[in-house]
Amino acid sequence: MVEDEFLVAAMLQHFLEDHGVTVIGPAYNIDDALTLARDATFDAAILDVNVRGIRIDPVAASLTERRIGFALATGYGKEVVAAWADAPLLAKPYCQADVERVLERLFPIE
Repeated sequence: MVEDEFLVAAMLQHFLEDHGVTVIGPAYNIDDALTLARDATFDAAILDVNVRGIRIDPVAASLTERRIGFALATGYGKEVVAAWADAPLLAKPYCQADVERVLERLFPIE
């Protein structure tokens, strides 16, 4: 998980753990996020689009290379994530039900 706001990260971590997800991170900056994206073992990620004024694009590109799914969290609207239009969107502010919908997209039941 990448989120630069501590309280938002804590809330998201709580929502995810309520659904049995083991959280890696959170990464609070792009450098830490890139390290996780390149080196850590995990199944999917939730990425804040704007981390301390820097777009998440390099992290999303690294995950795409590794074929790891991700969702994008943003309060700016879908148009800011056009490059990653296939990724599920978690619109801020969000609630637990929104996180559940994103998890269903990241981990579809077959």
